[in-house]
Amino acid sequence: MQQDTKFVEERYNLEMAKAKEAEAKNKRTITIWACLFIMTALLYALNIIRLRLQISRAKNRELEVEKQRYEQLYADAIAERDALTKMVEDSSVQEEAKAVIKARLDVLNKVIISQITGTSSANKKAYEELELLLADKESFIESTRLTIEGNNPEFISALKQRGLSDEEINICCLYAIGLRGKDIKAYTSQPRHYNQSADIRRKLGLTESDTNLSIFLRDMLEK
Repeated sequence: MQQDTKFVEERYNLEMAKAKEAEAKNKRTITIWACLFIMTALLYALNIIRLRLQISRAKNRELEVEKQRYEQLYADAIAERDALTKMVEDSSVQEEAKAVIKARLDVLNKVIISQITGTSSANKKAYEELELLLADKESFIESTRLTIEGNNPEFISALKQRGLSDEEINICCLYAIGLRGKDIKAYTSQPRHYNQSADIRRKLGLTESDTNLSIFLRDMLEK
């Protein structure tokens, strides 16, 4: 009887030990899975934060580039406005040429003023309009030539007779209304403007020591 009781106790103790061991194993498994879940969640959160930081930095860089582009655009517009204003005030510039200049000047002033006084969204639209206006210099060059050709067809004919190309005649028209070399370079976007001016002088029979090209063409236009 005593041996049976001892056997039962030993068996009970063994079962309890196994149960405790299984419980401890389950707890360890749960703890491991919980740690893995927490680590995965932390890694995911860190990755999200890193991604948001990258997006934020990229957006800030993009905004800075856009800001610099707008500032340069505005500076270009002011420079062109000032140059055109001087030409309008120049008494030697013919009235028909002034009309062309004033037309572009009015549009420039309108866009510049809307940029200063508008809201943020209006400013962006104004900058976009300004960018299109500054990029569309061909229409100004074309209207200048057509105006001169309509009022002084002999001027254009004389240039053609001397073998000037259409592009060179356009440059001559800009010189004739009072634009300076650097302004014309900005309008034509030609890196070889100096060479073009030299070619024009040669075709017109001017040497380096002769009169300024702009003065020569303006005198030629007034004849």
